[in-house]
Amino acid sequence: MFAPLSGDAQRLALAFRGAAEQLIGSEVKLGVVDVSKEPKLTKELNATTPPPLRLYLSGDRHNPVPCPDFQNSASIVTWLKRRAGPSADIITDLNQSDRFVASEELVVLGLFKDLERGRVENQNIFRKYDITQDSVLLVRQSNPVQVMKVTSQTSKEDLLSFITVHQLELVTEYNGQL
Repeated sequence: MFAPLSGDAQRLALAFRGAAEQLIGSEVKLGVVDVSKEPKLTKELNATTPPPLRLYLSGDRHNPVPCPDFQNSASIVTWLKRRAGPSADIITDLNQSDRFVASEELVVLGLFKDLERGRVENQNIFRKYDITQDSVLLVRQSNPVQVMKVTSQTSKEDLLSFITVHQLELVTEYNGQL
């Protein structure tokens, strides 16, 4: 959704076009709705207020994912690709676990013994991190940072709060890009 006359919309439109070019041939499809020309659709999608970019998954028009304020096409593409793929990788052995935690500076690793949809058979992963019950583990540069024990009462909000609070270093140097 964009209002074509605003400066922010012009900047975003350029970034959006660049992202669309980079995504040609991928599963991710981008679309633009000019709110000044499509008032009916704007109202139907309840897109009368920011954010200007929204991600609609699986045709669900009522629960869009609000997008952050992107500065360039690369950030749009990265954000979309992360959401287009599987929400989690299934880790089956210790080597795969080691590769996963080494793949990024900070990773979130869910260790669950029993789930309705899955079961971790490899106890070596649990032993490596000294985990005895279902937990979510934040790992920074291959070192465990924080553990949250998960129960049936743990909510999505609890999990998001845990990740948000502990994802930054205790002391973070401000560089103008945080």
